[in-house]
Amino acid sequence: MNTDEETLKRRRDKFSKEATLQIRNDLLRDAALLSRSSSDANLETIINDYAAREKIVRELEQLFQSRDNDALLEHGLRKLREVIVRRSSSDYKNDSKFVAQIHKIYSMSYEFYLGKNNTKLYSILQFLYEQFPGLKNEDGYSYDDVLIIFCSHISKDIYECLQVARSSISKSSMLLVQLSLIYTDRIDSSASWFEILARFRQDSLIYQFLERTKIIAEMELRCLNDCNLVYRQISLKAVERVWYHNLPIVESDDELRKKWKGSVIINSKEEMILMRKK
Repeated sequence: MNTDEETLKRRRDKFSKEATLQIRNDLLRDAALLSRSSSDANLETIINDYAAREKIVRELEQLFQSRDNDALLEHGLRKLREVIVRRSSSDYKNDSKFVAQIHKIYSMSYEFYLGKNNTKLYSILQFLYEQFPGLKNEDGYSYDDVLIIFCSHISKDIYECLQVARSSISKSSMLLVQLSLIYTDRIDSSASWFEILARFRQDSLIYQFLERTKIIAEMELRCLNDCNLVYRQISLKAVERVWYHNLPIVESDDELRKKWKGSVIINSKEEMILMRKK
């Protein structure tokens, strides 16, 4: 090996060692997780040092806003959730700063997994329900409400839905039970489901959850099927007003045409008319 090659190799080795050391000293990028390691100096620092956790939280908040490295964001959120679960609730229930960190971490985790991973989303909601009953997001909406709807609309478990609702301190719990029973047991028309949904602001946790998990689109289709049974013909505007209660339609007009079982015509007023399948 000539001198130039030896010099280049030394530089590469030095860079590799420095990069490895830098990653090991970076609490966020360090690959260690409590679920994989019983003892690790970096993890012990995160468990016991508020400032170290807060530094990671701030980095995660920046990643959450930019969304330019979702893999690192997910890794960091998981790392901190495992630290929280490892700590006894008696350790943090009286520590307001730690509780504030927990709320930030789980709020970001909820938003990250919403519409992506229902299994992890359920574990996040379950933790908040058990450890912080009645917890609300920054806009004042309760995560307990979301768990009620998750149990009925995603898990299809009306028994657990009712259990959560009974113990919930949310003022919306009984309304959400009605929404759930319409969805699971069809105790009322699909139009009534949208009537209840219309009582929630479109930026609420409930509305956003149902939209991003495609439940609203599913209920729109159920409405169309009900309309096909009830009407010989009906305008799309009437469906929007009477059945969807003027809520924004998730599906485009073209998608609605495809899903409507009958024919579609455009009348002289350029309104879309849905005709019953013969």
